[in-house]
Amino acid sequence: MTLPADGESVITLKVWQLMVIGLGVLAAAYTLLGMGNGPSSTPSSSSSVVQQAQMNELQQLVDVAPAVYAFHTKHTSYAGLKLAPATGVAVVNASKATYCLETTGATPHVFKNGPTAHMMIGTCASPAAGTPISG
Repeated sequence: MTLPADGESVITLKVWQLMVIGLGVLAAAYTLLGMGNGPSSTPSSSSSVVQQAQMNELQQLVDVAPAVYAFHTKHTSYAGLKLAPATGVAVVNASKATYCLETTGATPHVFKNGPTAHMMIGTCASPAAGTPISG
């Protein structure tokens, strides 16, 4: 089998697609699991409101994933990574090999402490104290 002259672009595109699909599946699973409390038809408690806030924060991290991946692909580093304030996600730190992204909206914040890390409820300032999204 012969790859096209720009075979690297084809491979990059497929990895990017898998990453976006995986993040979509994570978001869908999180929605279905409802943080372990099951579905609720009305936000009758503060717990439901917190869960909705967490879902919004999670979606913001999912939405910036393609931009973060594209930046790393272009620069082979996360150093210098910046995100627009309108994304609702801040780059707390970024180096050649890793980063920590945190949502900037109302608490509870959601963060991702590196490209292979899971999204967590908490902050980049205390990643070990974070709570896994899956509950």
